[in-house]
Amino acid sequence: MIRTPNHLNLQGIFPRIARIVHHKGRNTFFRFFARCLPGINHQRKRCPLNECSLTFSDPYIHFFFNCKLSIKHCNEIVPIVNQLSIKKIHSWSLNAIDLNQISHHEKTFPTLMAIIMNQMWNIICYNLFETDKSNKPPPVMNIAIIRKELSETINIAKWKLLKYLDYQSRINNSNDDVKLKFEFNRNWQTKLQTRTKTRRPHKKKTKTRRRTPTYHNINVSITTHNQNSHHKNKTIKTKINTI
Repeated sequence: MIRTPNHLNLQGIFPRIARIVHHKGRNTFFRFFARCLPGINHQRKRCPLNECSLTFSDPYIHFFFNCKLSIKHCNEIVPIVNQLSIKKIHSWSLNAIDLNQISHHEKTFPTLMAIIMNQMWNIICYNLFETDKSNKPPPVMNIAIIRKELSETINIAKWKLLKYLDYQSRINNSNDDVKLKFEFNRNWQTKLQTRTKTRRPHKKKTKTRRRTPTYHNINVSITTHNQNSHHKNKTIKTKINTI
């Protein structure tokens, strides 16, 4: 079993990282724990940022958690996580991103932490490597940015599930939709409000479409009904409610 100086089980954390669906965040997570982020000088013993200049033994731990640049964003990260995730954190540290401490079914928290890690990496890269800071605004740890990234990731996961259930119901007449919807709601528990547009099947009589109200938790419901029984065709009516 491989452990870091902070007693993290690396062999156990990489399979958790592989299940993160946010691509940029997953890559940042993986490279952070694999110690292969581009531009990080392992031989450097002192922080090159003028506002910090502290000595360190591990550049990865320093830049993400102990640098004066990252410490400045600690008060922003903690309320963002606690507002958007069911799981709470008390401080921004290496233990906060230890995915071994959470259930393997949980998807919201790992995805959220991956998005935050990627945004932190953008901030670090800007301060370390950006040469045209006067014309390029610095990236910020903004809750609106994190919320948008998380919302888009959840909506993509919703549509993948709906597409899979639609395929199973048309091809195999599968009855696993209730089980899969239950697992989706359990895995993606969040306080985030999401809204997703859905297509309704064509009807002869045109009716005014009403927007479905959105609430906190996520619920995916799919109903099937028979249409044109003479031809024995089935149409799938998909509907997403966030309840």
